[in-house]
Amino acid sequence: MPTKEEIKEWLKEIGKDRFWLAQECGVTKPSVDGWFTTRGNVPAKALLVIQQLMDAAPKKEECGEDQEPDVITSLDFSDEEMEVVRRFQKNFPGIDLENYLRNKVIELCAGLDKQNKFLIERDETTSKVAEDSAEYGNPTK
Repeated sequence: MPTKEEIKEWLKEIGKDRFWLAQECGVTKPSVDGWFTTRGNVPAKALLVIQQLMDAAPKKEECGEDQEPDVITSLDFSDEEMEVVRRFQKNFPGIDLENYLRNKVIELCAGLDKQNKFLIERDETTSKVAEDSAEYGNPTK
């Protein structure tokens, strides 16, 4: 079974954080934080889950250190754009880039949806004013 230090190193290697590990183990992040304290212990059930995750994860030598997560490689970035992504991953190894991107896409779509609804309502109001103006004539001053 892996030690706490091996688990911490593995999380860094795969670019995952304790929030992700908590989700995978079915516990809260504070529980995971407690495992890694000096006096804390990783429960046997969690160790089994972690061992399975570690066994299933590709090894660095299998994929190379610079290989990006699937979500990144599935997008068609230019070499310059990919370099920006690599710098981001290097500077922020604890950020799960796939979840970060998912959240940003949802934020973008929700914002655009809200903006679209506003524009439709505005257009409907403008059309109603134009109809009323045509029906009753233009008001004179």
